[in-house]
Formats: sequence, structure tokens, C-alpha cells
Amino acid sequence: MAVASGQSIKAWAREHDIPVRTCYLWTHRPEFKAKVESIRNRITDRAVGELTRSRVQAVREMGRLSTKAQHEPTRLAACRAVVADLAALKNQDLARRVEALETALREHAGTGKKDRPA
Repeated sequence: MAVASGQSIKAWAREHDIPVRTCYLWTHRPEFKAKVESIRNRITDRAVGELTRSRVQAVREMGRLSTKAQHEPTRLAACRAVVADLAALKNQDLARRVEALETALREHAGTGKKDRPA
């Protein structure tokens, strides 16, 4: 867990009184690499979950401020933030769609097939 979370091999080895060279040899084992990758994936999944929850709360707060804030500049800033966030989401969607099209095009080109004109 420590190494998967960013602790150095050297520090972990010293902390556990294991020769550093032995630890480095362990890092080349497929089961070690798989375990580190699995732990990092779980850490990443948790972080994405936290970010998603935070984003939902932020969007709710921006929506509240856009209508309930007493000062016009605050309402305006909140409205702009909502619009910018929606635009960013749309751009992400478009980027995913373009990437899927480019992948399909590369796969099609790789097969050597050529479409015949109709």
C-alpha cells in the first residue's frame, strides 16, 4: 500500500529493515506490479468519487448563488460559472465522440478495406 501510494522503495525497505536491493528485486515480479496497479486503481476510483461529490455540491451552490445571492456581481459570477461548466462538459462529450470516430477510422484503415462509392 505504501509504495502504491507514493512512498519510495528505499524508504519502505529501511522502515521494514529489509535490504533495499531485495525490495527492488520484488518490484520486478509480475504479482507485485499487479498488486500496486490494483491498489492505485482503487485509490484513483475513490478520488474520482470524491471529486464527483464535490462537483455536484459546487454546482448546487453555483445554482443557489445565481438566484439567491444578494449582490449582483456574485449572482453574475455564479451564472458565468454555471455556463462555463456546462460548456466544459459539452466539450468533454465532443472530445470523446471525436476520439471514438478517430479510433474507428484507424481501425478501418488498418483492415485495408476501402469503401466503394455508391
